[in-house]
Amino acid sequence: MMGLNEDYMGKKFKLLVVEDETDLLNTLAEELKLLHFEVVTTKTGIEALEKIKSDQQIIAVLTDIVMPGMSGIDCLKRIRETGSEIPFVFLTGNGSKESITEALRWGAMDFLDKPCSSEILVATVRHALRIGMFIRALDTEIDNLVSKYQISAADQDRLRTFQRAALTGRVINGG
Repeated sequence: MMGLNEDYMGKKFKLLVVEDETDLLNTLAEELKLLHFEVVTTKTGIEALEKIKSDQQIIAVLTDIVMPGMSGIDCLKRIRETGSEIPFVFLTGNGSKESITEALRWGAMDFLDKPCSSEILVATVRHALRIGMFIRALDTEIDNLVSKYQISAADQDRLRTFQRAALTGRVINGG
């Protein structure tokens, strides 16, 4: 059985933690690192977008909702618009019903209230990393199938649509 900090090809998994409150960001990072999670941190949604795009080993995100510049929900939207299904977990003290509903529409995986117990935080992060690992593994398998069988662009799109539907529970219209 693989550890949660390695993927099936021996690469390190990373969790991106996005929080504008420096003390909380440092506390979260230290707590998760003590549990052997590979953690990358940033204070803004804009920096989070850059890190997700540039670091292919980030497979899950733990983020605040309300931050200066770009909210966690806006960051989620921008990532989803690229086709990525990276798991997003929101840790917030400002989660209105409207913001939670909007984030769920964009594929948020979970919400945790500040403050949150260590047990709940760790269990949720582990789950997000597992989902991220499965997404990464399926992406790799689809890439391997595409190169081995020279699958058309249209069929590649169908495979990825089915993959995302299977991972997110979304209904596929048409086909």
